[in-house]
Amino acid sequence: MHFQEVGKHGVSVFEPFNLTPYAHRTLPWTENWGVIVPQNHPFASQCAVNAQDLRRVPIIVSAQMLEKNAFTAWLGCDPLSLQMACTYNLIGTALQMASQGIGALIGFEGLSTYVPHLKFLPFNPPLTASVYLIAKHGDAPKHVKAFLDELDGL
Repeated sequence: MHFQEVGKHGVSVFEPFNLTPYAHRTLPWTENWGVIVPQNHPFASQCAVNAQDLRRVPIIVSAQMLEKNAFTAWLGCDPLSLQMACTYNLIGTALQMASQGIGALIGFEGLSTYVPHLKFLPFNPPLTASVYLIAKHGDAPKHVKAFLDELDGL
């Protein structure tokens, strides 16, 4: 599960995620997967990164995405067969590890803007993830339900 807190009563999550226990809405955008590397990394001069590129360098990957095999089809191999530098649960920690050159961080576009000397390179072929806003069934206050209903109109 990859999630970002939206407020006291809801979060946004990225696939793959079990939506069954939640009231949810698909948000009207997708997130692009790729790698985040320092400006002096061997990939930094490239426009994109493919699965073969990832076989050559240590990588940093989300523990949840690894557990759910989110990249297996795209990679064409078991991610555990790659040079796994480490896994992460907190993106802030992972960004610091990437900035120290520990490995190429697999993450979403836009995350590298938080650390100025990091660069995002999209996957080629592209890999995207749908984004969902979720709240527990029957637990959401009226204003959260109203917001979810408003999203239906987009």
